[in-house]
Amino acid sequence: MKKIITSVILIFALLMSFASCDFLDILDGGDKTEEANIYTTLNEFTKLPYRKVTLSTVVKTGDTELTAQYVLKKTTVTYAIEQMSQLPTDGVLDNVPTTDKTVLSGTATIKDGKVIALDGAEVNLPQYDELKGAFNFEESFFKNVEETSTSFSADVVSPDKFLNTAKKIENLKIEVKYNTKAITLIVLTYNTANSTVTSTYMFET
Repeated sequence: MKKIITSVILIFALLMSFASCDFLDILDGGDKTEEANIYTTLNEFTKLPYRKVTLSTVVKTGDTELTAQYVLKKTTVTYAIEQMSQLPTDGVLDNVPTTDKTVLSGTATIKDGKVIALDGAEVNLPQYDELKGAFNFEESFFKNVEETSTSFSADVVSPDKFLNTAKKIENLKIEVKYNTKAITLIVLTYNTANSTVTSTYMFET
């Protein structure tokens, strides 16, 4: 009888040991899963129907700095884009710009992601999806990741895949701010062939 009781106790102890190991593995796995889920969460957040997205871009080429701002809503894009002033093509000196920069502004009407009407200065606007950010958060696209409960920052090793673009982009870095419901801010800094670019996205739900 004592042998039976001793055997039962040993079996119980072994089972508890295995259970404890499994529980610790679950905890470790839970931490890893939670860490990996940041990418799933951010991807889900990028697909939310934000009430407004404000994109501010600063492009520095040599000593010249040009800015652009786009305010995106469901059916409109309001824009204010700096460009270098051009000499008049009609040869009339009275039309010579008094400043070295000109701001082109207006509002575009959007339908199905495309511009169907323009009220203001004639400009070639990027695609609506490009303006609001076509981000693809995959773990393999990043290195030097720093993460908290409300922020994510990293170096982007696959800019083309992350941004879904064919543009040549180098040294892309990203900073994301978010809460439990949505992304609030994304800041991108990168280099093109001739310029340094900073793009700031502000999201409002």
